[in-house]
Amino acid sequence: MSESAAKVLVVDDLEDNRNVLSRHLLRMGCDVAMASNGREALDSIHKDDYEIVLLDIMMPEVDGFEVIEKLRTDQEGKQPSIIAISARHDTDAITRALNMGANDYVTKPYDFPVVWARVEKQLNQARSAKLIRDVNTRLVKRLSELRERENIKAEDDDAAVEAILKAALKSANRNDLTGKLNHEVRTRLHHILGLSQQMKRYDIERLSPEETAARIRHIEKDGWGLLGIVEDLTDFMTLQRGMPAPSNLAVNLRESVLHEWEMLDHRHNTREAKINIYTDRPEQTVKGNPHYIRKALSAVLSNAVRFSDNPSVTVRLEPASRDYFLVSVEDNGPGIPAEERQDVLAPFYQVKRENAPAYDGLGLGLAVANSVLTHHGGKIEIADAPSGNGALVSLYFPYIQTKSN
Repeated sequence: MSESAAKVLVVDDLEDNRNVLSRHLLRMGCDVAMASNGREALDSIHKDDYEIVLLDIMMPEVDGFEVIEKLRTDQEGKQPSIIAISARHDTDAITRALNMGANDYVTKPYDFPVVWARVEKQLNQARSAKLIRDVNTRLVKRLSELRERENIKAEDDDAAVEAILKAALKSANRNDLTGKLNHEVRTRLHHILGLSQQMKRYDIERLSPEETAARIRHIEKDGWGLLGIVEDLTDFMTLQRGMPAPSNLAVNLRESVLHEWEMLDHRHNTREAKINIYTDRPEQTVKGNPHYIRKALSAVLSNAVRFSDNPSVTVRLEPASRDYFLVSVEDNGPGIPAEERQDVLAPFYQVKRENAPAYDGLGLGLAVANSVLTHHGGKIEIADAPSGNGALVSLYFPYIQTKSN
């Protein structure tokens, strides 16, 4: 089995039920074990690390309700996701299982596609929460190193760490990443295929040059959107393992801002957007990884233009202190509410906006930017724009990158 295979325990007192369900799960690539009763299930969970437990409720001796109760009351024990399975369709059984701590409930006779959809959902949520805990561990380690080097008081940053962790966990519980990916990818692919079929169905020579150009622009935009999803996921997962080499090259920040602004036109059609760049140090460089520094700048610039009908962006590059060089990005959009400014630095979190699409990206841009700054020994801050309309995002880059791993 691959390292990404879901570890699943199937618990049922009837052998035929165990075997049928296990075969289905094996076909889907899961690493499956079985238990024939509640006591055996508890022993197996104690010995191994299961992500999902498919648990029959009606069993002799130790039934499923007792298994749920024992697992959920053991606060220091293992806590796999539990999907209760039962022939009971009554409301009392369902609500009892859920109130005791089951994550989901499936009735028999079950339809396996439904069971698999429930397994995928719980697996996604469990792995998202684990990923966030791993991110938090790295963040705590990084802040500890910064604290030692700069003599920062523990109480000053412990609250920030706690806020980021809570926001990330809230994000993982509220958002279904599988649904986001499904919607984002399928929507763009359907659009690309639909436009391509239109152009194929109608003689392309009968289309005006303007109509042809418009269709091609839409196809390009959706293609860049798909590429952006893949890049965001790849970069986010890569950064969880640390900053890749090279990580100590000289990066000109003004040139990087200009380059990423030009690239934004492919995804957001920023030809009508305005940008003003102010700096007394156009040649200023910092040490770091060029790709990821540009990635952080791209994420902030992208946010600055996405939510305004007539985007206007002001970028200032200036020394912030003896140790840090500041890149501040001010936009004229709706801004980021004060109570959500810590949340948006967590992965998969998105600010809900009126009249906005239900899905608009994965909510990884600022999380990637925050991770990049953290690895480089810098920081990111969010505030209201000085004009009172929009957001001001400040990126503090150290002149020389500090070792983060």
